[in-house]
Amino acid sequence: MRHFPFSIRFLKSTQLYLGKHDEALSVFNSVLEINPKNEYALSNKGFALGNLGRHEEALETFNQVLGINPKNEYALENLFVVNLNLALKELKVNNLGNASKLIKTAHEYSSKLKDEDANALTIDFLKEAAESGMPVVKAAVHEILKLNGDKYGDKIKPITKAIEIVETEDMQKYYDLQVEEREIVADIVRKITKSDDLIPEEIKRKERS
Repeated sequence: MRHFPFSIRFLKSTQLYLGKHDEALSVFNSVLEINPKNEYALSNKGFALGNLGRHEEALETFNQVLGINPKNEYALENLFVVNLNLALKELKVNNLGNASKLIKTAHEYSSKLKDEDANALTIDFLKEAAESGMPVVKAAVHEILKLNGDKYGDKIKPITKAIEIVETEDMQKYYDLQVEEREIVADIVRKITKSDDLIPEEIKRKERS
């Protein structure tokens, strides 16, 4: 599966930027043999593990970072992301109970983040869910709103509107939106349906021009 991006706010490792996660992991493990509480090395080890798909190990590593510094924003963001990636994996195989628990755990970390960061990461998660089809994105939206609908209701409006358009096949619903919102919703509709059948002609013409 493709994972939506980890935060790289504090990342400076050239090897990680180049995608050489195995090599970077080896480097950071060597550093940690000397100093197991090196916060920077642990943070970047977690990043490398996450991008290698070793999510459980990434969770453990980022929790070690919080054990050293409970306010480490990099660890908090990536714990949020890892849990959502795992939740998405569970949603794809219809393990709704496991997905719900993971999203709830992610939500607990999000409460320690700045609202704008938590919102952006949540929307990234839902866009990724949209690419997996209607059942997955509907389940993801349901879980997010169940936890904190007041916080996310307006923020994820493009996702919920796209779902509504796909379900009803009513393209007139685009015109309930502001002009700048229509393209965002159209992009999400396209992710869900993997086609242009429910994309307004005006948007397709603009894309071709």
